[in-house]
Amino acid sequence: MVLAGRCAALIAVSSLMMVAVAKGGQATGAGGVEERPGWEVLSSGPDELYQKKPPTKKHKPKQTISAKESAAMRREAREAIRAGEFDRAERLLRKAVVVKKRSERQAWLLLEAELEIARERWAKAGLAAMRLVILHPGCERVGAAQYWAGRAYEGLERPRLAAVLYERSVSAKKAKSSIRERAKARLAAIRKRVPRR
Repeated sequence: MVLAGRCAALIAVSSLMMVAVAKGGQATGAGGVEERPGWEVLSSGPDELYQKKPPTKKHKPKQTISAKESAAMRREAREAIRAGEFDRAERLLRKAVVVKKRSERQAWLLLEAELEIARERWAKAGLAAMRLVILHPGCERVGAAQYWAGRAYEGLERPRLAAVLYERSVSAKKAKSSIRERAKARLAAIRKRVPRR
């Protein structure tokens, strides 16, 4: 009976508060005491109980990033990687999730591989690079992705698999000459250390 009375009082108070707010006034608790901003009344009476209102979530629409902005962000992320500021580079990488253009998304996958190699997280680097190779086999960045995957395999102390990836990077038709040269140099270094089977 006491519980039913308290529930009825709570309902009455909350409906009064809604009416007051709807009319543009300020809601008051029981006894004419003003409600605390950001708090809601749980029970009325001489010893009112308050509960913190959960924050309302305001969803911001995701903004797309243009190719020009994406390229500038990638340059900044590479500078951060060179400076050892990996957290800053990762923040930029997370910002780039909204990039719409496919070639830009591919470039960010390569940058993710570079970042993980700089952090010596070899497995994550290899996954990022191979994601590009598998999902976009005909793109112009496959040779670079194979190079970075090779670097990851070297870090994982699997030089034979690294050598296979370097060979594919060298023979990739769309790969840039700078990537081919780097892959050739790594391949030569591996062949000196590890004999062919």
